[in-house]
Amino acid sequence: MKIPFPVYAKLVVAAFAVLGLWLVVVKPLGPNWALLPGDLGDARYCNYVLEHFYRWISGVDAHYWTASFFYPFPDTIAFSENLLGSAPIYAIFRYIGFDRESAFQGWYVLGFCLNLLAATYVLSRLQFSPLAQGTAAFFFAFGLPLLAQDLHAQLLYRFGIPLACFFLYQMLESPRLLTLVAVLFWSIWQFYLSIYTGVFLVVLLIMLVVLSPLVVGQRSISEVLRFWPSRVKLAWQRATPRSRLLGSSAFILLSASLAALVWPYWRVSKLYGFGREWYEVAMMLPRWQSYLVADRAQLWRVVSALMAGLPMRQEHQLFPGIAATISGMIGVGSLISHRNSGNRSFVMLHVLAGAAVVALTFLFHGFTLYRIIWTLPGLNSIRAVTRIMLVLMWPLALAIGYGVDALKRRDARLHVSRAAFAVALTGLLVAESVLFDHATYSKAGSQARVNDLRAQLPDAVPDQPILILANTRREPLWIAEMDGMMLAQDLGWPTLNGDSGNTVPHFEAATRCSSLPNRLLAYMHFAGIDSSTYYIDTIKRTVPVGFDDCDPGWWTRKPSATSLSGPLSQDIYSHLALRVVSLRSAAGRTTA
Repeated sequence: MKIPFPVYAKLVVAAFAVLGLWLVVVKPLGPNWALLPGDLGDARYCNYVLEHFYRWISGVDAHYWTASFFYPFPDTIAFSENLLGSAPIYAIFRYIGFDRESAFQGWYVLGFCLNLLAATYVLSRLQFSPLAQGTAAFFFAFGLPLLAQDLHAQLLYRFGIPLACFFLYQMLESPRLLTLVAVLFWSIWQFYLSIYTGVFLVVLLIMLVVLSPLVVGQRSISEVLRFWPSRVKLAWQRATPRSRLLGSSAFILLSASLAALVWPYWRVSKLYGFGREWYEVAMMLPRWQSYLVADRAQLWRVVSALMAGLPMRQEHQLFPGIAATISGMIGVGSLISHRNSGNRSFVMLHVLAGAAVVALTFLFHGFTLYRIIWTLPGLNSIRAVTRIMLVLMWPLALAIGYGVDALKRRDARLHVSRAAFAVALTGLLVAESVLFDHATYSKAGSQARVNDLRAQLPDAVPDQPILILANTRREPLWIAEMDGMMLAQDLGWPTLNGDSGNTVPHFEAATRCSSLPNRLLAYMHFAGIDSSTYYIDTIKRTVPVGFDDCDPGWWTRKPSATSLSGPLSQDIYSHLALRVVSLRSAAGRTTA
């Protein structure tokens, strides 16, 4: 019996989904889901923030933006990613009985599912063939550049990218007010999913807006300048009064939601003076070598190893795979030679926009166009520009799908061989993602670390206790600080420990007990507090764990900074430079 084409198409796409979710996502989590994705740093930070959201909506934690790490500094969630766009998914797993780490696994797997569904939806609307849909969606959801970011789970959720781009093109072809609202909705949701990918999506959308008049045949400067205003005007004219009211209300609400998200980040940037020095950004601008690096791809690690001399190498893992490269090149070639295919304009526009973004962010012998826009508000806080590849995977996915369809087009005697080649490329693309060395750590081991630390707590603790945990294991700074954060979250206590994309002024490693009064004095200096009473009241609430060199006098009088052995005068930027270059390069990871 012949399978109806709609059913056949769904079966093909479903096969890609099952392969990806099982072999690329679930299987690396080990038997009985014994492993967690990432490492003891960023992954646990994401888990902490997601759990903080759950505790907040459950009424346990009083404030969202001020979580109880780096205590008592305010607005600590805005030091890095906030995960508000995907945290409700995690909360659902918690509500149905999953523990913190298991809910994190569920959140992780569902992120891949949503990315895959969004890409498949757009590709099906564009009427790509089932094989092209499956291949392109698989690359977008499970491609090598995304897998290389498994140490940064906060970057996983990207389903707003294909949807925002698709509705922008719909606005170009058939202007509707609600279509414009859809562009704004998915773009802003992507900001809520990740600040990084939200910013980079806007960069891609700007390129699409700039290039679209040229792609549709507008040539004169006046035509180009009038193109989008005329589209918006036409959308307004076509709308019914009810649609205008709904569209205007939605625009106001979406703008307010974006402002509500951006405001805490603007506030902390002014309060703490956060920002990135150019040298930090320059280290993570893509070079030509970046697009050939995939150190953990088993098929290509030998070639990848030849690309030497990259600073912050772990952030330059941008090689999409040889199958994706060949398929994308075939797609670009077909865009040039076949001018009458149905989705050519859509793919051509995205390929050109993607190429423009590559050119904008490319570093060549110390020169980059990105330096021109780096000083714009907000962009000077974006450090890892290499992560723009997570957005560029969408134009490349479209080129891949177009290339697969180009190979399958009927061309007499060559049809069978081309179709076979397309299937072989697809198989290789899947194999490249399956044969990947994932970063994972033990779920039971992570939970045991916290339980071991809990056992070290004294029998008697003060009212409203504050935790500070020593780095007794002499582990990297971020691991020890995350131990303190996770233990404090389990206890429901605030903690002087902390780890995030930014840090508080005069922060030092807790290898000596002097870090306890140092951290309190640092906050008092920051807040303009000179009261000995505040210091005494606060230190009496602290519960130091793991220290053996504490001075009892610190609990009875406020010491001066000069009487302490810690580097209280060290400024935040020198600390960050030490942290980024010395510690995290050695461990092969960075915090967002």
